[in-house]
Amino acid sequence: MSDRSAFMTIIRAAAPLYVTTLAASAGSLVDTALLGRHATVSLAAFAVTVAVFSPATATVAGALRGVMPFIAPYRGDPESVLPLVRSGMWLSFAVGGVCAATVAAVPLLGGVFGIPAGALTELGSFPWLLASSVLLIAFGQSATSVLVALGHSAQVMRSGLAATAASVALSALLVGGPGPLPGYGLTGAGLAMLASSLINAGLNQYALRHPMILAGRRIRPGRPDAAQILSLARVGLPLGGTVLVKFSVLGVLTFAAARLGTGSAAVRSVSESLVNVVFTAAVAVGQATVPPVAGYAEAGDAVRVRRVVRAGVLVALRGDGTRGSPACAARPAGGAVHEEPGAGEPGGQPAAVDPGRGDHRRSAGSGGFRAGGAQTYGAESGVDGRVVRVPRRGGGASG
Repeated sequence: MSDRSAFMTIIRAAAPLYVTTLAASAGSLVDTALLGRHATVSLAAFAVTVAVFSPATATVAGALRGVMPFIAPYRGDPESVLPLVRSGMWLSFAVGGVCAATVAAVPLLGGVFGIPAGALTELGSFPWLLASSVLLIAFGQSATSVLVALGHSAQVMRSGLAATAASVALSALLVGGPGPLPGYGLTGAGLAMLASSLINAGLNQYALRHPMILAGRRIRPGRPDAAQILSLARVGLPLGGTVLVKFSVLGVLTFAAARLGTGSAAVRSVSESLVNVVFTAAVAVGQATVPPVAGYAEAGDAVRVRRVVRAGVLVALRGDGTRGSPACAARPAGGAVHEEPGAGEPGGQPAAVDPGRGDHRRSAGSGGFRAGGAQTYGAESGVDGRVVRVPRRGGGASG
């Protein structure tokens, strides 16, 4: 495999995943804009909850992505893949349950960190709706990781686009309430996100059961294989922990902004939504890098492993560098944050854009550093799948 061939392989695999993550980020921007126009305090409450929700879902995705290097060497061998799929489902239940409980505890965490009472009162059922979404995302991610590892990224894209379309449509209907229809604000956004998670998980689980993928075999968790689940966890949990640390730092910054007032939290939410668009390529390329790295590592071909990793870094840096400039040039809350005099700001100041000016530029500047980190993460995923041998039914791991 030449460098050009590796480059094109990564692009072909990453393109559907990139479209999926870009659409999801655009959907998040729609929620941010609608809530900002609805009420600044709603956007601030949204930002506080998402500050916990984002690390939770990133941890779930990271932990389940650790299943990919185990499955990638067994393309075309459904009998070997099936027990790994079942163990991956058990892992998703465990990690998703812990992360969902953390999201449900947002009101408690907000009180501990000194979030203004107005933002906490606005939360309502929103944390519980997002906690339910985390469970669905975990269940769906157990299928997504398998589909990507087996080379079915296009199916993941179709599911993601359908889920995002539903989220945008429901947000437009439920958040502000067009025309004479009532608006449900933050609760409406939560219902839209829950419906999106349900659609995405359902479509990917259905696709996994297609005759062309697992030969129409019935997929149920069955009796847990503790040794196999622990083998998957030894690879997946460190990956999940890595992204947890990265996203938790961003969450802490959002909590710090919220302590200054609802306006600052709202601006921080808009800025983070913008930089997520910049980071989408790195996330997609990181996922696309895992299967080929795992395959070449299994074969002991270190030269091709290095070529794939180099190609992934190049693709991600080119993509993120192209989109970083528009994010830096954008005013983060132009028309998105509705100004409400005295809405939780110290001294009764209006919730204006100025307190966060420059925050979106600093956030966008960090996107390039995250791009390189995503490729290291992808390479570690594939190589770890080579170091920890794929266990068969009832088998353990060997170093």
